[in-house]
Amino acid sequence: MNTILEFLRDQARREPDSPAIYSRSTPTNWINLTWKEAWEKVIALSIGFRTRGLESGDRLAIIAPNCLEWELAHFAALASGAIVIGLDGHDTAERLRKILLHANVNALVVSDYKTLIKLGPATQAAKFILCLSPTKDSETLPASLTWDQIINSPGRGNNVPPPFPKEDDPATIIYTSGTTGEPKGIRYSHGQLTLACESIIAALPASRPGARFVCWLPLSNLFQRVMNLCAVATGASLYMVADPLKVLDFVQEIGPDVFIGVPRFYEKLATSIKQKLAAETGLKAALAQCALSIGRRYAATKKTGCKPSVALQLQYWLADRVVLRRLRELFGARLQYLISGSAPIPLWILEFFESFGCLILEAYGLSENILPIAMNTPNAYRFGTVGKVMPQNQIRTDKDGELLVRGPGLFKGYFGDPGSFGRVSKDGFYRTGDYGQFDDAGFLKLTGRKSEIIKTSSGRRVALPSIEAVLRELSWVDHAVVLGSGRKCLVALITLSSSTKGTSTFSSARRTELVAHIRARLSRHEQPAAALILAQPFTVDGGELTPNLKLRRAEIERKYATATEALYQCLDQMAQRSEPEQFPIELHE
Repeated sequence: MNTILEFLRDQARREPDSPAIYSRSTPTNWINLTWKEAWEKVIALSIGFRTRGLESGDRLAIIAPNCLEWELAHFAALASGAIVIGLDGHDTAERLRKILLHANVNALVVSDYKTLIKLGPATQAAKFILCLSPTKDSETLPASLTWDQIINSPGRGNNVPPPFPKEDDPATIIYTSGTTGEPKGIRYSHGQLTLACESIIAALPASRPGARFVCWLPLSNLFQRVMNLCAVATGASLYMVADPLKVLDFVQEIGPDVFIGVPRFYEKLATSIKQKLAAETGLKAALAQCALSIGRRYAATKKTGCKPSVALQLQYWLADRVVLRRLRELFGARLQYLISGSAPIPLWILEFFESFGCLILEAYGLSENILPIAMNTPNAYRFGTVGKVMPQNQIRTDKDGELLVRGPGLFKGYFGDPGSFGRVSKDGFYRTGDYGQFDDAGFLKLTGRKSEIIKTSSGRRVALPSIEAVLRELSWVDHAVVLGSGRKCLVALITLSSSTKGTSTFSSARRTELVAHIRARLSRHEQPAAALILAQPFTVDGGELTPNLKLRRAEIERKYATATEALYQCLDQMAQRSEPEQFPIELHE
């Protein structure tokens, strides 16, 4: 297989009448497109694109929620020889405009007129704009077209299939999430995408004909896009969920065989389950806690390679029938395992899900290397690691412990920036920016990211994500960001969970709980000395989070620089007065 377009074409030949893509037609019904129907629509749409001026090498950007039209437009653009750029409509208007201009986008597919207004003058150079939900306002724009206008273009009568792209032709430009600065574009070829899919399919046996995948992470996300391609390559059915916040409303009826997510999703779900179980009283509460305890012991015994005792097997059978099975059914009846990527996941989440029979497999990858670097698999996994290195990658460790990667999935430099390949050594190894080490069985454990390991003025090195994960263990904490590079101590910025309404609810009891938790769970040099409690949550629209829900640290630090400086001044004044050790907390409305 040389191009990802062949994935769809070959499925249409092998299983023409099998369900390919499901989308929601009404609040209660799913409709599906077969592989043959999907391929026919892609060909018709690609002819329409070319009739409207789309040429090989052009850049087509898609800014829309997950939907059937997203996938069809994606494949149709590839069939036209174009390069696809997926963007998240929830990203800031400024960032979207910058990307469109940087990529010199030639055509657009957008969800609605509101998105067009958000993009402003960045759309002026487009040969055409396909608006999926047209209105009278969008129809007044000269370049704006409807779905029917494109798919029924005059050239459609020729019925001439487009020329197939080649293996080395570019297929997509992925823009990095911009956690430490401006997003950068990374161009990948058809051959690199097919290689990534083949490596994942070989590692994950759940990807097979008839399996069910849920597409719910934004399709600007490389992780979700490649998993969708794996589904197409193997004949698995794709279920499109437009609103990520509603994924759990649909997942039980979909019954996926495999479910992918990001650590923040699993963390919020685990916290929600724990809160509901904690709210139970009497016999129900006792049964729930007992069942989870049995589940933990059963899983721990199996991981050692030992067979559980007859007594433990009987206890587990009872616990499963009464409690554990009901928790698993959150993901439907077909689930084999879950996958977590994009950021490290706390160990307690993995162990909690395992206690009721849901295995989360952690993987590790970079935007700059389209092949997953390492992955836990159903037959070889170890919690606290990101699995074993995928066979197509070569990994070595630098003197300071930084991981370097080389292989066919490595990018060739940032798009539009020919001098940007400086992080690659002379022999072709890319500096990942991550620290890691291998255990005796070859599992890779990440120990920190360079940009997230800081030094205080005393010279102590601290890893920020591990401290922030401890703070998020408190049920009323939504996000936590720790600052302190070059300072004598750390401070924490904390947003409150949705169940906590405003900073006015931050009671003295919570202050006491926060201080006790910090001092019990963190070493002295890791303990924040003060906290800023923020009334406003971190959001994608606000610029504090990426579409993958990762923190944009630079933006957060800039946004709250004045309040953070005031917090440090308070600490300095306390030190000058030689006051007894305290923990100042400021409320920021």
